[in-house]
Amino acid sequence: MGKESIILILDSYDEMKQDCIQQNLLMTNKLFQDLNINKVNSQMKVIITTRKEILNTTGYQTWFYGESISTLKEVQIQNFNEEQQNEYLNQYVILSIKRKIKEIYEIEKSISGQNFDLEEFQNLWSLISQQITDCRKKSEMSLQDSIFHSKEVEAIIKKIKTHKSLEIVKEEQSTTLQKDLLALWNANKFKKSIQSIKIQQLLTTPFMLEIILQVLPNMAKMYKGSSIIKDNLIMNYMKLQKQSHLSQGTKELYRKKYKSLTQNNTQNIQTFQDEKMLKEENDKEFSNNQKLKINEIIDKLESQNFFQNYSIVSILNYSDDYISFDGHKVQLNHDDINLVIMSLKMKKFTVFEFYDSFINFYHEQQIQKLRNFGKIQDYQNLKYDIFQFSYSLAIDMTIRELSQLIYKPQGKLQLKSNYKIEQVSDDWLKQYFDGEDEYKKLIRSCILLSAKESSYSFTHKSIQEFYVAKYVFDLLVALNNFNTDDKEEGNENLQKSKQILLKSVFNDQKFNISTENFKNVIKFIKEMLINDDNIILKLIEIIKLSRTQIYCRSASNSIYLLKQMNVYLGSQDFNKLNWPIQMFQVQVFLIVIQVIQNFKMWKLIHVISILLIYNLQNGQMLFLMKKLFQKDTKKELLRDSGL
Repeated sequence: MGKESIILILDSYDEMKQDCIQQNLLMTNKLFQDLNINKVNSQMKVIITTRKEILNTTGYQTWFYGESISTLKEVQIQNFNEEQQNEYLNQYVILSIKRKIKEIYEIEKSISGQNFDLEEFQNLWSLISQQITDCRKKSEMSLQDSIFHSKEVEAIIKKIKTHKSLEIVKEEQSTTLQKDLLALWNANKFKKSIQSIKIQQLLTTPFMLEIILQVLPNMAKMYKGSSIIKDNLIMNYMKLQKQSHLSQGTKELYRKKYKSLTQNNTQNIQTFQDEKMLKEENDKEFSNNQKLKINEIIDKLESQNFFQNYSIVSILNYSDDYISFDGHKVQLNHDDINLVIMSLKMKKFTVFEFYDSFINFYHEQQIQKLRNFGKIQDYQNLKYDIFQFSYSLAIDMTIRELSQLIYKPQGKLQLKSNYKIEQVSDDWLKQYFDGEDEYKKLIRSCILLSAKESSYSFTHKSIQEFYVAKYVFDLLVALNNFNTDDKEEGNENLQKSKQILLKSVFNDQKFNISTENFKNVIKFIKEMLINDDNIILKLIEIIKLSRTQIYCRSASNSIYLLKQMNVYLGSQDFNKLNWPIQMFQVQVFLIVIQVIQNFKMWKLIHVISILLIYNLQNGQMLFLMKKLFQKDTKKELLRDSGL
């Protein structure tokens, strides 16, 4: 018998625990020795996959080689090119039709008390596959947005009803299927929409492309006719007008200030102060006038049903006094058109938003299936519990540096005298995977969780990371009227927000977002926070809460988030903060260093953040300060701290 050739695939090296990364698994597990593999005539190849983000250390190749570094081959999977994206689009269009046919097939099988039959469904699909392919190609050539015309859909439904599994489909179900098929987008519509909202840079991987294609039609439908577009238009219009006005006013103000200072004349300085006050009054008046102006524009747009017809994927064109889109026209003053179009197109969709829509859409689909099968009654509670279960599990796994877990039930018997040989001190998995809890089984069937025997993981590591980011974002949004300088002790909203923060996992010592396992979580949340001035102010207020030690972790996490967003904190006064006892001496010392070295306030806060993160004790603090006082080591230590 000849030798067998074996390919051993070790997937997701980057998803291991942090203390295992940077180790050569082939060596540490003695793979070649234990399997008695002849290195000369080896019939085995090993493929190790990883995300490139962890390959930021010189010599990372030593983590992966086998018998020697010379046998290592490094291959990088490239992003989709345009041709591959087009091919994926065409295949996805066919898949979207197949899913709609599959939905009605599953409902009919469930009604008749039968299970899904793959061979039977493939036979059903073969009846219409060529007809569907022809319709897809025809729609592409005619540059239309939908795949089918009404008559084509009627012919397809008539054809599938000839199959034994769908002979008795109700008229209501046929009507629903007809509407669903007519609403499906073809590849042309997807391409135009992607170009319109400028998300081409996100289409780099098959998984991200799948997410965008699944949720884009639903996002367009969700935004159409909603108040979100109107609110964004008002906000962006005011922002653009304010920027233009401030830019002009600030230049003039500084010109006059420079003139008064160079002349060093008391009268000129007083005149400058008066002009500054006048400018503030003018700014306020300008803002009020612009509010009246945008309200007038909104009224004009509403009277012409603009918001009912406009979608985020609409392509806007204009000429003279008209804006045209999707076969509609609205009239505006010529001077307003450019600013309105700019305001409408300022919205930049993020990866976070697409993941959020994708997950919500998936949950809705699963819940709808359960409703169709009569398995649930309370829709809203289940929807809430599904999300709570998902982000709680994601947080627990991330804190423990896990992307995959194994759960083996420990038995049902609970005895006061527990003489088990193997004691379980922290059976945190039981709350998620207790086999006796039918409601949790129902929840697990609705979430993006893969299960293989006793092994569980989210369907993609990025799903787990998103849930953690979503938790942090939702927490920050939930903190209402969060002004720690408010002198009113009885401020109920502030006290409530402080309690929410105190009890949150964001304030838990284990929840340290500066560690490597939170790296991609930060990427998700950063793009949502970076342009949200309100949340940035909340993060600054959380830092100020560190005057009491109980908010130490949330303050540290807030500092780290602000640093990742490169938020300027030079205008903030953190000198009066009462940091935790072990930090006090370091804070005072670093303030002195700041004055001497003329450091920016941000760098001071960064150092304090580093020390908070690593929880250094008093002895280590004193040692650090002594080293800083030494002339030869001061620069080196500050450089290592990132200053």
